[in-house]
Amino acid sequence: MIGLADPSLDEIWGVLILEASIKDIWISSFADMHPPFYFLFLKAVSYLTGGNLSLGEIRIVSLFWGLLSVFTTYKLAKLLLSKKALKLALILSVNLPSMIWSFFYGRYYSFLIFLTSLTILVFVLYLKKPEFKKLLTLFFLSLVGLYTHYYFAFVIISFLLFLLTKVTYKNLFHRYLVSLSLLFLLFVPALFFLSSLPKFKAYTFSGSLLKIPASFIANITSFQTLVFLNQTLNMASISYLIFFLLIILSILWLGIKKTKSQFRLLLILMTFLPFSLGVVSYLFKLPIFGVNSLLIFLPAYILFLSNGLASSPRFLKVLFFIFLGLSFVPFTKSFKMASEFKEPFDYVGENLQMGDLLIHTDLYTLIGGRYFLKDSQNYGGISSIYNPYIEKSLGYEILPKEEVKKNSRIWYFEPHFYNIDEAKSFKRSLDRDFKIVTSRRFEKSKINIYLFENENVRNKKGT
Repeated sequence: MIGLADPSLDEIWGVLILEASIKDIWISSFADMHPPFYFLFLKAVSYLTGGNLSLGEIRIVSLFWGLLSVFTTYKLAKLLLSKKALKLALILSVNLPSMIWSFFYGRYYSFLIFLTSLTILVFVLYLKKPEFKKLLTLFFLSLVGLYTHYYFAFVIISFLLFLLTKVTYKNLFHRYLVSLSLLFLLFVPALFFLSSLPKFKAYTFSGSLLKIPASFIANITSFQTLVFLNQTLNMASISYLIFFLLIILSILWLGIKKTKSQFRLLLILMTFLPFSLGVVSYLFKLPIFGVNSLLIFLPAYILFLSNGLASSPRFLKVLFFIFLGLSFVPFTKSFKMASEFKEPFDYVGENLQMGDLLIHTDLYTLIGGRYFLKDSQNYGGISSIYNPYIEKSLGYEILPKEEVKKNSRIWYFEPHFYNIDEAKSFKRSLDRDFKIVTSRRFEKSKINIYLFENENVRNKKGT
């Protein structure tokens, strides 16, 4: 899976951004509303290996963090669960499609799952035996977490609320508050860049209250599976999702009831507090609720599921594992979605000639061209449509219209999903100066491909 599965857009984004400078990675990450630590970490790894990392190498790094997350989740479960629930936690850690997906997906999800489980583990150990070195470790892990994903703030908030409600930890609450003050000061630069940089113009609100229950399923089956089921929606998939959701919620409820540990409140906060983002996103129409990013809190989720399964009646366990097994069918099929995006680039690659120019009016098609057609000439056709910092880091370079006219063959990529007036005007100029030789519409990837030719330029070059 590491080397064979076609890359998603996010993975291509991650590969190409590593070609940028450290400064450009820092600024463009914040402009894209994502703190830059993980990309800077991969950049450091690329310096050590002596060249830019390939997608396969980035996926191997993800697998490394994934295996570590299984270990830290197991250690956490060993502290808080019974032996019976502990075995189930280990089984779920290596068999949930969501965990498997994070292991092989070339982004920061497996790292964040590891970071969250390790942070909770250190926090619990600190409460059991307060030591300065543990508090210092907790501080360092929290700082890395915040600079990797802003959702990590919910881990810190959960710790704070837990200490606030437990009188026995009153002294530790004050110490933790002091460390948070220093943490906030060190996060001020991130807040400055997040608030001051121009944001991704193409962000649109797509909030729905249905995303909240969908998140409970995605945390088990993976977000990719959920997207695939949504695209192939029918009565069978709807029935499957509803029944599986009811089974999951029943087991979670049992897990909460049967968890007798003093840390039950902490796990409740870690599991359910992040879902408040879905409500805020819906009420204020803000694009801040990423279903796939809730994987960060999977360790606490796994602990409750394990405890719930350990005390569930036999029929409920059987139903859970049947539905879990069924989820692997759409999970494996969902990998074809990346192949659908690659299809138009394969088509162009098969018909590409030396000297052909590839023009894009969308950043996503440009990075697809740069990745799949590495030796081709890829340029932007219109002025900044996303964000100048993001475009610079990913190699979106605009070719003036005068230079475009000097070429005899131009491949024009027109996305269905984002076609602004400036892009339409650019297309009309191509229609005026060139002749369409062929065109093809790719429904699944939502891209139109046009091949333009200018015979006068071709003849001049020939002579």
